[in-house]
Amino acid sequence: MKRPVRLLAISLLLAARARADEPLVELHVTQAADRHGRAAVSLVVAPAPGMRLLDDGPLTLEVVGATTRSLRRQDAIDPRAETPRFEVQVAKAEAHLRAHLLAWICKGQRCRPVELSQEIPLAP
Repeated sequence: MKRPVRLLAISLLLAARARADEPLVELHVTQAADRHGRAAVSLVVAPAPGMRLLDDGPLTLEVVGATTRSLRRQDAIDPRAETPRFEVQVAKAEAHLRAHLLAWICKGQRCRPVELSQEIPLAP
């Protein structure tokens, strides 16, 4: 009788651990070049399915390259979007950027802070 209960507890623990390893938010990156020796990098903050960004919660995106840019939600193209998009101008000579995101992510009424750091290679 104890064995089925123990197996159930182990399987629930493994399922919870698998869900904990899934990212709560992702940073999607696209790059476009222009004629003037610069490139535009678009960064989209995308919550995982079933998750949402806290509407009035803090959202900070720090982009580090040749210069450091600190962006807040109000710097987004559409600050009220479910997936805010940021545009950053970079010199074509930059080989990569590093982005660090701090935001509040929610599922239903429960919210928590999340951090994400991501290396962004740039096309030559």
